[in-house]
Amino acid sequence: MATRRINHHGSDDSLDNVVEQHASKRLKKIQEEQAKAYERGHHHSSLPKFLMNLVVIIAVLLMIILMFWK
Repeated sequence: MATRRINHHGSDDSLDNVVEQHASKRLKKIQEEQAKAYERGHHHSSLPKFLMNLVVIIAVLLMIILMFWK
């Protein structure tokens, strides 16, 4: 009486491989999109940052001066 191993997961393994490949491709695409978004957002001009810092510094200085203005 010969016994043979029955592979119940033969088609499931190939399906798992297809699902894994699809997930891998989707993850790679998402990572590329995030990298592009970061690169686009990273090239902002420093002028608005400079102006905002200047406004904050002036406001803090005015507050300090008005505290001791008596």
